[in-house]
Amino acid sequence: MTDSNTSGNDGWAMPGAEVPPLPQGTPPPPAGGYSPAPNQGYAPPPAPGYAPPPVPHSAPAPQQPSLTYRSWQPGIVALRPLPFGDFITVPFKAMRFNRSVIIGGPLLLFTVSALLTAFAIWVAANDSKLSLFSSYESLQGISTSTVIAGIVALVSWVVSDILATSIVYPAVAQAMLGERITLSAAIKAILPRIGHLLLLAFVAALPMLIVLALSFWILIGASSSSDSGAGAGVLGIVVLFLFVLIPFALVVSVYSIVARGAIILERAGVIRAIKRAIRLVPGRFWWSVLIMLVVGLIVGAVQQAFGFVTQIAAFIPMGVTSGGDAALAIGLIVAYIFQLIATCVTQYSFFGSTHALIYLDMRMRKEGLAFDLAKAAEARHWASQSFVA
Repeated sequence: MTDSNTSGNDGWAMPGAEVPPLPQGTPPPPAGGYSPAPNQGYAPPPAPGYAPPPVPHSAPAPQQPSLTYRSWQPGIVALRPLPFGDFITVPFKAMRFNRSVIIGGPLLLFTVSALLTAFAIWVAANDSKLSLFSSYESLQGISTSTVIAGIVALVSWVVSDILATSIVYPAVAQAMLGERITLSAAIKAILPRIGHLLLLAFVAALPMLIVLALSFWILIGASSSSDSGAGAGVLGIVVLFLFVLIPFALVVSVYSIVARGAIILERAGVIRAIKRAIRLVPGRFWWSVLIMLVVGLIVGAVQQAFGFVTQIAAFIPMGVTSGGDAALAIGLIVAYIFQLIATCVTQYSFFGSTHALIYLDMRMRKEGLAFDLAKAAEARHWASQSFVA
């Protein structure tokens, strides 16, 4: 670099070196020995200072599509406050729309709990200390394995009861938008919320357990005093049940339905879910009680009719095959299994769908959830159209 510059071709020389004469017409170099860069044909740089910002292109704002009929009923029910009949008919639509979650989910959880309960019964039946089926040996205690199996069965029953109802919520909510979720997705949605759901069930059951314990305490105390005291104790328990326990159970049931929905679908904690229920339920309490009462009567009637039919059908193998006790036992077992399936479907799938609709209806009435769901459905439709295009 230095050697080339000493030749005088680039206008840069070492200090003290003899500078050759410049050709005629060449401007003198600036002080310091630096010469301007040769013109390579580039445009001169802009003058110092802030240049005016470029004028943006006046692109038209994207036009928001208007809500259509597709938005107002993208799924199993129209997105509006639900009339009374929807609480009875829409659960059937939900069960048909997503059988794997709304029917299969509760059946899976119920089956696991039933198998664990059957295993606990088998362990207890084979416990030599209990001697349940021995007419010669007396009770000598209970084995540790029997206690553990019983605790596991009890915990599985409580957990499956809570999860079997809860797993229906996200499936019904997505069915209102016309979307199906898989069973694994529903399980992943409720598993992180299981702690909150168990705590909510405990908070709801604790006052009722206290009332029951108080009732037994009154009965025992009154019966130990005198005959008239026993009668007064029974009367006190009846009054306690009629005017305390039943009204409290109704309040707990309605508020638990809404709080459970907030825990699952809003991912709220227990305290926030209870506050959400306190905000949403007023004005809709008795309407919800009426819905639960009517649906409960329908579910009870279906269960009774199905149980009667299955019990009659249980005796058919014995009459057809004349197999005696073995055929009767097989028929009763099959009938019992069908009754359990019917109970699971009506109690968890149908009732659970009704609970989810009660929660969503309250939000549509008081928070305008229907508009948000309609906008989401419309946006999803236009996104799918643009993707196809």
